[in-house]
Amino acid sequence: MKKVAVIGGAGYIGSFTAQALHKSGYKVIVVDDLSLGHKKAVRGLSIKKIDIVNQAEVLVKFFKQEKFDAVFHFAALAQVRESMKNPGLYFTHNVSGSINVIEAAAVSGIDKFIFSSTASVYGNPEKLPIPESHSLNTTNVYGETKIMIEKVLQWYWKIFQLSSVSIRYFNASGASKDGKMGESHLTETHLIPNIICAALKEKEVVIFGNDYPTPDGTCMRDYIHVYDLASIHIQALEYINSNAGAFVFNAGAGEVHSNLEVVKAVEKVMGKKVKYSFGPKREGDPAKLVADSRLAKKKLGWVPKNSDLATIIKSAWLWHSKHPRGY
Repeated sequence: MKKVAVIGGAGYIGSFTAQALHKSGYKVIVVDDLSLGHKKAVRGLSIKKIDIVNQAEVLVKFFKQEKFDAVFHFAALAQVRESMKNPGLYFTHNVSGSINVIEAAAVSGIDKFIFSSTASVYGNPEKLPIPESHSLNTTNVYGETKIMIEKVLQWYWKIFQLSSVSIRYFNASGASKDGKMGESHLTETHLIPNIICAALKEKEVVIFGNDYPTPDGTCMRDYIHVYDLASIHIQALEYINSNAGAFVFNAGAGEVHSNLEVVKAVEKVMGKKVKYSFGPKREGDPAKLVADSRLAKKKLGWVPKNSDLATIIKSAWLWHSKHPRGY
């Protein structure tokens, strides 16, 4: 049985991937400092509490002791606006912390590494849909931290033959089919949970911007179900089992929906009107983002199976209605 470490595995995408790995027959150990993650999201899995920023030596000792076959790295701060207000915090956690994880893997003889990157690396797109070859023009510190770690992984492949896959997520969304797992953030910035939670509380949700160059004036995004993100991570590991190198893949559904389309879809699922108003645009928000994920289909055999908007919203609504305060 292959043994894997899932760093940040008690968070949103990390927990879904950890559970999917377990179901696929891997021995999974979650590594998380639980500052943002939740123990309840990884029920039934082993968990080791380590601060990857301040306990680098502990991490190395743990990796050497456990002799992992691969590392999945999700741990990061991920709020764009916060990254612009407190860049030092983001460079410390997302860059220094990630380098500690990568270095621990390399010195422990681990030769496979899967990294959680982001579509934020692209910035305002020059072409749509966005291929992996698109220039990296991020407009925020969060995206910059991910670019830096992608580059670090390229060098660790050249120097230490640490094979890696960086997966650039588009808009992660959705919850488990049984309503037992989902998004649970201290500060929620994602549109779908914000709309659903506002509707459940009979409150108004703010849509940022209504004068974008799109059909209804609101910005458009590519939503990808967290189940499909979990599956691409497993397929990425399978890929570098037989293909050495440092690879990058987009993970998106390849379809775009405007903010107002999402509001209407939530209304349809919930059977009630959603109160909303328009606020100012958020600085750096592109009008439209959509993934070209053909490379992942070609190389990994990955095809999203759960990412139609109705499926995403139904699962998210079930989760939030059962867990209005999260975990």
